[in-house]
Amino acid sequence: MIAKMLFNVIFLPLYKILISCGCLLGVEALVYDKDIKLNYTIEPSLKVLFNQEQLNQAIMILLDNAIKYTPNKGSITVSLIKTNNHTLFKIKNTGEGIKDENIPYLFERFYKIDESRQNTNESYGLGLSILKAICEKHNTKINVSSKLGSHTEFELKFQSK
Repeated sequence: MIAKMLFNVIFLPLYKILISCGCLLGVEALVYDKDIKLNYTIEPSLKVLFNQEQLNQAIMILLDNAIKYTPNKGSITVSLIKTNNHTLFKIKNTGEGIKDENIPYLFERFYKIDESRQNTNESYGLGLSILKAICEKHNTKINVSSKLGSHTEFELKFQSK
């Protein structure tokens, strides 16, 4: 399905995807329920070459994970900036963080860090593997950084127009 959808790749305005089309709006209720502070800095004119449905899916995977792993009264920061020849989409959330030894496995299918979640219906461990497949098809790099007891940050590095 991913390969088939690549035929509809166009330059998309990320601001519109995030704000006007409702990615951030779509998570407001979840953020409100957990009393999470949602901050964002978004440069409005940035465009990336991507399939719109898959871009929405990639952003929602990251937002969903950030909300899921941010404690009540925590914070999530979303930023969209241009650097040299790239557009960077970053999402950083406060929380437990991820051990360095777990980061290389995050994008494997069915991988879960927390053993206590193995038998819950909360997550199947597929979101980040789907994100990786989407990003690989669109020549987009994913970086992850984390500090235990503090935060985790995911960065998508798009080729920009």
